[in-house]
Formats: sequence, structure tokens, C-alpha cells
Amino acid sequence: MPGRWLHELSGTAVDLSSNEWTEAVRTLPVPLKHLGIGISTNTQAPLHTIISIQAGSAVARNGNMLVGESIGHIDTAPTSTVSHAELHRSLLGLEYTPISLGISVPGRFSQTLSVLRSPLKTPQISWARALDPFRDRRQALEKATSSLTKDRETELVFLSVGETSFVML
Repeated sequence: MPGRWLHELSGTAVDLSSNEWTEAVRTLPVPLKHLGIGISTNTQAPLHTIISIQAGSAVARNGNMLVGESIGHIDTAPTSTVSHAELHRSLLGLEYTPISLGISVPGRFSQTLSVLRSPLKTPQISWARALDPFRDRRQALEKATSSLTKDRETELVFLSVGETSFVML
């Protein structure tokens, strides 16, 4: 069955865009799935008004739709006679397929936008990259050991212990 590939990691946190691959990586086939575009709409009046946009969704990444705008049509079908549940069923489709939406703000503007149904995307960083600011601060404090105040010595100890704890994870 056609689909995307999922990299399963066991044990170690890894940034997939870096060269930090470990031996504990397996590649598994994942079948295509049906997705929406990452919005919620009002179930009350005004019907089909966007009330939230999910972070990392296709709509959030696109940036052309805003909370408070209304959906007037999906592809070429008007939404004026469809229920809330029917609207959301029409937003679903195969992953990486486009959908055309008529977006409007009553009395202000109306436009048609195309959105590609795609999975949520969230930034990923490695443990090593996440620790960089702490490591840099610890190294700066270690270089200035002769002039450290009591508070700076305490900070150095906490940074060292914290870094060691993360590395052990």
C-alpha cells in the first residue's frame, strides 16, 4: 500500500534533519491517511466561521486564513446548506491533496484559497542542540572561575548537574 515512511526511534531523541542517527532506528511503512486542514468552526451562528486554527497545521503554516473568517464554499460546493458535521467531512481527504475554500469576512472581502492537506509540522531539535545555551553559559562561567560570586558558583553547579542529567537521559 502506498504511503509515507515513519522512522521509529527507540531510546534516544534524535533530530531527523541532522546526522545524529543512532543504531536504534527502524523504518516502517505507514499507509496514507485522511486528514483535515487544522481548523475548527463554529457550531452555532454564524455557522462555518473559523473559531480556531491548530498550531503546525496546513492552515497555520499557510497563514492566509484567520479566526473569524467564514467558509462559503469547499471546492465548488456552497456550504450554506450543509451542517457542521458535513462541512468537516468535506474538509477531510487523502494526505497531500489540495482543497479549495471560499473564505470571507461578511461586508469586507471574499477570496478563494487553496490548501494542501498535510500532517502537523512541529519544530524538532536534538537534545544536543537544546542543551547548547546551557552548555555555552556553563563554559563561560568555567572560564571566569577566579572572579565568580557565590551566586555564579551556584549557577555553575546547577548547570553542570542539569547538563549531566540530560546527557544521561
